[in-house]
Amino acid sequence: MRRRVVELMVTLELCRHPQTPAQVARVEEYSGALGVGGPHLEITRRFIDEGAERATEDYDRFYAEVLPQLSEPSLRDRYLTLEAPAPALAARLAALGDLPEGTLGRAYVEFYRRNGLTLPGADTHFPAHYVSHDMNHVIAGYEPTGPGEIALGAFTLAMNDNDASWLQFVTNLVIHEAGLLKHGAIMPKASTLQRPGATRLLGEALARGAQCSSDFSQAEHLAMAEWTLADVHSHYNVVPLAHPVV
Repeated sequence: MRRRVVELMVTLELCRHPQTPAQVARVEEYSGALGVGGPHLEITRRFIDEGAERATEDYDRFYAEVLPQLSEPSLRDRYLTLEAPAPALAARLAALGDLPEGTLGRAYVEFYRRNGLTLPGADTHFPAHYVSHDMNHVIAGYEPTGPGEIALGAFTLAMNDNDASWLQFVTNLVIHEAGLLKHGAIMPKASTLQRPGATRLLGEALARGAQCSSDFSQAEHLAMAEWTLADVHSHYNVVPLAHPVV
């Protein structure tokens, strides 16, 4: 309960524009009194005191610690990071597009085609992580927009309130709402939650994630590629979106 009080305070903190030292200090006071720490304290304090570049350094350090946990289990030993493209991985993922209509693997490839994204392995961005991350997009039903990224972070946090899920949600807020950090090719933007429908999507994501029977966010998604998406939803009790995004 203490943890969730602090998580809610940090969420509100990162939605305040402009951010102020007094707001950051107040959240730090509550976090200390409740005995709940975390990377959000260092990231926001560093941003206030020393700017976005130094805050990004803190974030990158925290992110590296949880990256294996957030990455596709069967790929993380070999493909956690890449110094050069991995065509074999890209080809393996592209072949999922040959699976029958309605399967998770087919929907995964269609997600990339629909959004003009490059399959992991075709370039050097974190492949094992993005396989898992984008499988979660497909299963939860959120597109890779600012509101969709924030909603996915909320959904996975509600499924499993652990340190890795919390850092993912904070990541989405600091990039897409607070506009503090640049992550890879993803440029920071502010006030995403002021867009029409964005707060509704966020609230619904918390409710939908909490209804799941177990956490699929760190599962072996490639082992489920031949399952129908309907069977995946049934297995994890993923309830439908009130207003489907696609």
